[in-house]
Amino acid sequence: MQERGNNRFPFGFIFGVALALLATGGGLTWFAVQQMKSTQSPTKPTVSPSPEKINPPVATTPEETTKPIPAKPQPKAETETIQVYWFNGSQGDVGFNPLPVSVQKTENKSNTLKQAFKLLLAGPIDATHTTTIPNGTKLLGIKEDKTGIHLDLSQSFTQGGGSDVMIGRLAQVLYTATSLDPNAKVWISVEGQPLEVLGEGDGLMLDQPMTRQSFKENFTINP
Repeated sequence: MQERGNNRFPFGFIFGVALALLATGGGLTWFAVQQMKSTQSPTKPTVSPSPEKINPPVATTPEETTKPIPAKPQPKAETETIQVYWFNGSQGDVGFNPLPVSVQKTENKSNTLKQAFKLLLAGPIDATHTTTIPNGTKLLGIKEDKTGIHLDLSQSFTQGGGSDVMIGRLAQVLYTATSLDPNAKVWISVEGQPLEVLGEGDGLMLDQPMTRQSFKENFTINP
């Protein structure tokens, strides 16, 4: 019985060890809790600066705005005067008057004459002038070379009218074609064919090329 009692631990020793363990465990527990709080604490959100703060708008003054570039003025087209011939039967030995008109100046005489014939074939621009050229007559071609001025007219040019009308018709075309050079020679074709007789029946026989001088020698215009 005595030996059994010697194998027992004193109660106070056991109680002290238990307190020590509790103290140690409590400290560890507190330390762990503090570590968890530190790792789980919410981080402060990062605020990105607004675009206005990064690149604030730059106020522009009226002087800084782009000014429109003024359009470059176009050079004024040069003109020259050319004469278009109309019938009026009031003066002159040929019975018709030249009417000065302004056309665009060109380096090519053929282009200048083309503008004159466009006005001639369109008809008179006022009641004081008349024309013997049939309505609908068209200029099919015009060119100038060393042999003279070559005109190509539509078939309408040969239609209708008596001999006096035909003479006046021929005069209007001849004199307008030679308005830039009164001594120039003129060749007239109709639909690409040289004009030998103007009109039907008792038509006018034509010798080409024609000039103002040859016209005066062969024809007389009755006003």
